[in-house]
Amino acid sequence: MNVMLDLETLGTKPGSVILSIGAVEFDKDGLYREFYKEIDVVSSKGWGMTADASTLEWWGKQSPEARATFDRCHANSVEVAGLGVVLTEFTAWLHFCKGGVDKLKLWGNGSDFDNVLLDAAYRACALDYPIKYWNHRCFRSLKGLPMVNGRALEPKRAGVHHNALDDAKHQSYWAIGLLKELYAGQTALSSGK
Repeated sequence: MNVMLDLETLGTKPGSVILSIGAVEFDKDGLYREFYKEIDVVSSKGWGMTADASTLEWWGKQSPEARATFDRCHANSVEVAGLGVVLTEFTAWLHFCKGGVDKLKLWGNGSDFDNVLLDAAYRACALDYPIKYWNHRCFRSLKGLPMVNGRALEPKRAGVHHNALDDAKHQSYWAIGLLKELYAGQTALSSGK
């Protein structure tokens, strides 16, 4: 089984504050279970996570819908939880994925972003990272493969840009189309067409 991960953060390096975690379970037939949680900024900083000034400035330029998460995470809202709590909940959610967490492929949008920042957050909280490193997958690499025209296969966008769950769903639908195209090409190559 595959899980598409998307993080909204206050930086681009491991150890950056994570504002929200969005994830969706998917396979070639569609999307299944979803996970979405927002994280209190004060809690994250208490675990040693940091914010980057340029990313804070970037957030100031985003849509009001996207900024809603940013604002809740900074306001100590009852809708947000502590970093350790959210990571523990995410681990529990992963364990219920089809096929089990040991076989789960975790997709992030960049080999050096979502998965790496998530791993760093688990380490900061002294929690075991539940995904095997060899099961990390890079969505950015998939959509950049020369044998698939990634941009041409991008589905129509739904939801809010920079909402972790909406982004994870969009990337999942896109990945399904790309993987189908890739496997169709493999079939054509192997049959000599």
